[in-house]
Amino acid sequence: MESFKEKESELSFENVGPTAMFVAYLRQVSGMPVAGKIAELAGAKKYIDKFVKEVNEKFNLSSEQIEKLTIKFAPSMELRQLSVMNFLKSRGVKNILEIAAGISSRGIEMTADSEISYVESDMPKMIAEKEKLAKYFLPEKRNNLSFMAANALSLDDLMKASEKLKCPIAIVNEGLLGYLTREERIIVMKNIHKILEEKGGFWITTDFSTPENRKDDFENQKLQETVYETMKKVTSRFMKDNTFSDENEILNFIEENGFKVEIFNQIDFAEGMVSGVNLNISDEQIKKMLANKKLYILTSKK
Repeated sequence: MESFKEKESELSFENVGPTAMFVAYLRQVSGMPVAGKIAELAGAKKYIDKFVKEVNEKFNLSSEQIEKLTIKFAPSMELRQLSVMNFLKSRGVKNILEIAAGISSRGIEMTADSEISYVESDMPKMIAEKEKLAKYFLPEKRNNLSFMAANALSLDDLMKASEKLKCPIAIVNEGLLGYLTREERIIVMKNIHKILEEKGGFWITTDFSTPENRKDDFENQKLQETVYETMKKVTSRFMKDNTFSDENEILNFIEENGFKVEIFNQIDFAEGMVSGVNLNISDEQIKKMLANKKLYILTSKK
């Protein structure tokens, strides 16, 4: 098996980190107040501009097409963050470990409740950047919010991060698994399974996807392929290779790795969404656009 250091270099901030900026910018466009300010402070738009420039080397997008794509993806990125947060609140969760947190605002927002303890983890450079950004909102350190360098492929790293939390815990991630190979996903799942065996609780993720889930993301096949190829150039990873063929394959994969799962529609946890109003998209359109987005709640099989 490859060493942790080898794995760490593969999942470096420089390669995968910019994708966190893409997501942050879309949340800024959606009008999310805290997430949008974080994106602004981080200069997320410059990453999008560079990405679009590279896409346009093969596919000449007009400014109207770029705006249309941005508006199409922004509600999805808003709902992804909100649905996880709203689900956690609905379950009364008090102890949360986020893996590959990027520059999500969820930890900052949720720890406004002093009863919630939240640990954000990510690769060293990314989590250092996030901790700096958090100081804008939290000039005084918040004792219930911690930032830790941790590679999702390292059980030792994740165990150390989880030690800061009481039992039971919720482990959170959104966006990571799409960049991992099948082998790497299994490593991450084993790590999470081990933590849940010791501490109890559940894992919530949005990251299991199929071609069916993504079929409406792009207006034509050529643009989709160009975006995937450009993403591979940025991250050295081809996301299209990392989707599951269908829902049954997802369920089998989850069970084979020691979990049982409940599946919910993200749109059922959409309280607080603002992108519809800010981007002039009707509630009916929002529901149609996001109907196939799922939340997966995994617990260890006894």
